[in-house]
Amino acid sequence: EKVDAPSLKQAGVGFLYNNKEITRLDLPELEKTEKNFLYNNKKINELNLPNLKQVGDNFLCKNQKLTSIKAPMLKNVGSNFLSNNEIIDEIELPKLEDIKNYFLYSNQNLTKLELQNAKRIEDYFLYNNQKINEVNLPKVEKIQNYFLNDNKELTKLKLPSLEQIENRFLYENIKLKEAELPNLKIVQNEFLKSNKELQKLELLSIENVGDSFLYSNEKLKEFNAPNLEQVGWSFLYENKELTQLDLPKLKEVGMAFLSKNQQLTKLKVPNLKKAGIGFLEDNIKLIELYAPMDEEIREKFSERIAWNKKMLKLKNISKLDKKSELTTTEINSAKKIIEEDILQNDKENNVEKSE
Repeated sequence: EKVDAPSLKQAGVGFLYNNKEITRLDLPELEKTEKNFLYNNKKINELNLPNLKQVGDNFLCKNQKLTSIKAPMLKNVGSNFLSNNEIIDEIELPKLEDIKNYFLYSNQNLTKLELQNAKRIEDYFLYNNQKINEVNLPKVEKIQNYFLNDNKELTKLKLPSLEQIENRFLYENIKLKEAELPNLKIVQNEFLKSNKELQKLELLSIENVGDSFLYSNEKLKEFNAPNLEQVGWSFLYENKELTQLDLPKLKEVGMAFLSKNQQLTKLKVPNLKKAGIGFLEDNIKLIELYAPMDEEIREKFSERIAWNKKMLKLKNISKLDKKSELTTTEINSAKKIIEEDILQNDKENNVEKSE
């Protein structure tokens, strides 16, 4: 069944709500819809909306046959835009600027999304989309909570204009390998937490981050943030491949800073002024630490780390000169101490298990 309404410019609440027969809809003059437009339509598979500019909440939610949508004039959408559409795989929204909550939530067939003019994104954007592997958002400046969480196939992301994000950005994306965020300055909690494939990340503009930043990224080897000044709890907690880190402007860190990094050997934090408990706890291979060893920082070490055995030298950055870096001989000596210590710990653990 086909519906034509060539002169309709505005659709009210619940327009064609829960319709089980319509397959095609032609609305060439429609400019605005209220909430629940075409909600839960079982058969619709063809739409013509060339002049649509604004839609309310629940636009085209739960449509089981729709495979594509083109809305070349659309600028503003409400919450739950195209949520729970099982087979949609093509979307063209070239003028869209403002995106509300649950945009394209739980769409299982979408593989690519490009929104050239989107600037602001609210909560749950593209949450739980199992096949999407490419997202292009060149003008987005601010993102709220749960952006692209739990996406199983995403490998690459570019957000060149992004400056600020809130909680759970890219949480548990198991295949993500590249993320370009050159202008990002402020992030809140659980940024890129539990990503299994990410190996390198540069955040050249970042200044402040919240809790659980880059928590448990198993393959992260390189991280560069030259302007980072303040971090929350569990910063880079439990990263298994990171070996060196230089944070020249870092001043304040929360609890469990860089705890349980199994391969970290060298850390430079020359301007560090405040640290929480658990500072560098369980970093069994750390040899070189370049930090201002004032009373407070020393206290954090004495509380949590047997640093006199695990590290050969602690440098006071205020007295550093060109000869202050450790020599190869000193580093090798420290590595030997660490290896012997690990071997001894393993022996003690084996004895305990056998008893």
